[in-house]
Amino acid sequence: MDVVSSLSSSPAPAPSVLKSLLLSYAYVSVWITFSISVIMYNKYILDPTMYNWPFPISLTMVHMVFCASLTVVLVRVLRVVAEPTSPPMTPSLYAASVVPIGVLYALSLWFSNSAYIYLSVSFIQMLKALMPVTVYCLAVAFRTDSFRHASMLNMLGISAGIAVAAYGEARFDVFGVILQLVAVTAKATRLVLIQILLTGATPPPAPTQADRDVEMGLLGGESSASRPAMKPQPGS
Repeated sequence: MDVVSSLSSSPAPAPSVLKSLLLSYAYVSVWITFSISVIMYNKYILDPTMYNWPFPISLTMVHMVFCASLTVVLVRVLRVVAEPTSPPMTPSLYAASVVPIGVLYALSLWFSNSAYIYLSVSFIQMLKALMPVTVYCLAVAFRTDSFRHASMLNMLGISAGIAVAAYGEARFDVFGVILQLVAVTAKATRLVLIQILLTGATPPPAPTQADRDVEMGLLGGESSASRPAMKPQPGS
């Protein structure tokens, strides 16, 4: 009876807190829905048995040009997000903070899109689970995080689970796995680099999404006519 009375007398969450919680879940649900839709659409476009579009870098370019255009409209036209003004974005600061992140982001998307040609969507998502392991190892290597035995044991457990999944994959393709692992490494390096830039002694401002997307769009435009490295065919 005491337990029941204590539970019944516990205060209900405030309406504002409940509203914020429901709104957060709604945002996450929309994000997950769009993310799954983009993944499946990319698979449809790039899969040789479906639409068979053989140029993943051009697909990356189209995505980033659209994101850059929409971001510029939201930030500089509609003023939905305030644009940072201090310190000013100089050419040297742009080259030091935006270009490396843009290059790594473009590479991660390029190789990840290329992997859809050779691997199934479910297996690619399993390989993406290596992201925490890669980020932690790179963070330790770049000395932005300290080595902890408990964390390393967790990472080894994740790696072992992914190894089991890879062993039982029906459509296992070595070249596709290499592409996805390179994409994971590039993305993890980008995340560690962002942490270094933002936690340095004199951290530069975080590059805006528009800056990154413009950079990646330019990188994609330079290579959009080139076919990605494909597996050598037997007898060639």
